[in-house]
Amino acid sequence: MKIKSLFALVNGRRVAFLLVDAVVLALSLYLAFLLRFDGNIPHSYI
Repeated sequence: MKIKSLFALVNGRRVAFLLVDAVVLALSLYLAFLLRFDGNIPHSYI
């Protein structure tokens, strides 16, 4: 493997992990609000 392709692979993985982390964070916050408000989130919190 060339060094350049190794950096591209590492950067691609880093971007993928950041995207997955962002989705998991958003989903966990949404589910936390659903639990907090018994499934009925007020419009002021959306």
